[in-house]
Amino acid sequence: GEIIAASLDISGNIDVDGVTNLDVVDIDGAVDMATTLAVAGNVDFNGDLDVDGTTNLDVVDIDGAVDMATTLAVAGNVDFNGDLDVDGTTNLDAVDIDGAVNMATTLLVTGNVDFNGDLDVDGTTNLDVVDIDGAVDMASTLAVAGVLTAASLDISGDVDVDGTLETDALTIAGVTLAETIADT
Repeated sequence: GEIIAASLDISGNIDVDGVTNLDVVDIDGAVDMATTLAVAGNVDFNGDLDVDGTTNLDVVDIDGAVDMATTLAVAGNVDFNGDLDVDGTTNLDAVDIDGAVNMATTLLVTGNVDFNGDLDVDGTTNLDVVDIDGAVDMASTLAVAGVLTAASLDISGDVDVDGTLETDALTIAGVTLAETIADT
């Protein structure tokens, strides 16, 4: 049969073998479910949601901060529409940057760096060893504080030597120095 009442106060357990249709449920204690909870509408949590197992979310929209106690593992791509601020170390296997990179401090590279385009340095570049396989085009003065060693040197303009010029064989216009002196 049916019980129709304006209110019902039960002090013991309720065992329902069929479907229970409740318009509004207010639970002050714990809920223990032995099977899946299926929700057709929205769920609004005003407190914490603690999940001990796996949480499978098709779409996640987070308006606030996310605090993770362990590693975030992403199997697919991650698209950031804003800034990515990393206070610790970022280990990236491959980096493809389409825009500019602005560094506020030193870039330290422990391996090789391969530039396929131009390298424009506005300040001083300290290079311990330079091995150039191609041509060097200088728009200004090359200042060498030590010894410049070259297999050959071809100068199209003037040579100004303030110190001593030492040479093993000197020719002037294709004529040796000894022959030029003998001719005078």
